Amino acid sequence: MIKKKVSFGMITGGASLLIESLSGLIILPLLLHYTNAQIAGLWLFYTSLNIIVNLSHSGLAPIITRISAEKFSNGSNEEIANLKGLVDRTYKFVIILILIICFILFFSYIRWVINIDQGLYAKGIASWILFCLGNLVQIYFTKNIYIINGFGEVGWDKLLNAIISFLRLLGYFLVLLTGYDLIGLSFIYFITTFLYAFGSIYLIKKYISSKISKLKPIFSNDEIFSLFKLGSKILLLNVVGILVLKKDIYIVERFIGLEIIPSFIALSRVQSMIYAISLLLQQMLFPFITANYSKGKFNKVYNLYLKSIFFSMLVAIILSSVFFILGDTLVPLWLGEGKYLGDSIFGLMLLFGLINIHHNIHATAVISTGTNYFICPALINAFLAIILSVLGMYYFGITGMILGNILATVLPSAYIVIYSFNFFFRKVNEK
Repeated sequence: MIKKKVSFGMITGGASLLIESLSGLIILPLLLHYTNAQIAGLWLFYTSLNIIVNLSHSGLAPIITRISAEKFSNGSNEEIANLKGLVDRTYKFVIILILIICFILFFSYIRWVINIDQGLYAKGIASWILFCLGNLVQIYFTKNIYIINGFGEVGWDKLLNAIISFLRLLGYFLVLLTGYDLIGLSFIYFITTFLYAFGSIYLIKKYISSKISKLKPIFSNDEIFSLFKLGSKILLLNVVGILVLKKDIYIVERFIGLEIIPSFIALSRVQSMIYAISLLLQQMLFPFITANYSKGKFNKVYNLYLKSIFFSMLVAIILSSVFFILGDTLVPLWLGEGKYLGDSIFGLMLLFGLINIHHNIHATAVISTGTNYFICPALINAFLAIILSVLGMYYFGITGMILGNILATVLPSAYIVIYSFNFFFRKVNEK
């Protein structure tokens, strides 16, 4: 049963990543062709801020999935109904957090970026409002996805994401073709989030609601606080992840400007695509590691852990090697001559990605057990990465910035890998 569900998750996840990656790759030349570098850079800048807006609930995602997996393995329908009610109420507070984050981002950063041109300023405000409303809708309904993932029904969210990505790309193309650049792009983004909402409602009704439709959820405000408290540890890790992996675009924008953003994001998207594909298996295994760990089946957990390391790193190394070899050929064909930033920059980005993929595979397996969240090594990594990447950019440009990231990550990464392996090895021997 596990193998069947994981296989389905891998197939739909692979299809989703393929469509999402192709969408991300296709939109870049479309933006450069139908808009100017400033508009293209601003839209890509907005979409890069998605990860910050997602902090409003990012700490809750693995916690809800883990608790759902535990309830599915050992709980009653009453406990499942209580969890569903608790999550629904919690996400009403998440809406407030989204609005606060969007407000802070605009007044602390975005308005200074778009203030370079009066015409761009008006478009920028309208586009940002639509973009934030779209995020609000999609984030609110992802709560349904986390619950069904915890129940072992993995892959449906990936299929839904694939459909939305395809429709968005089609919408973006039509908008750019008719000349409605920035505001039109945000409008398409906003409208497609409602399709995501309808899909998630259908899935939760299909897998969960039939079991609990006649049960009234019972929970307390203390449980909501507890959920946020548990999620705060993951939230901190995600903040650290942004500081380590996603801050570079903001450093590049500050030191160089919007015009280089499309070229930098092109390589960054390839790196992100490799990262997502390589970690797909680990994501699919997350609820199954949780469920088996809660039942004391440590040999099963250890086998899943080792398989995820081997296959994920094999995929990561192969993809990184292929893209590095073909980078100087593919990027000019993709974006045009003069847009490739060079082998040294791309090679270092891919190396940095491999280091992060490796320790994330280990860390995610341990986090799925709820026993350690690696807060200390993550904070050390973030602190060093901010300082060394900024210094590297100041003295040596983009190459120095990426080298700074690598130097900041090596020791924390080594600690996570060694700890994780010893943790699962001891559990097997104790058993």
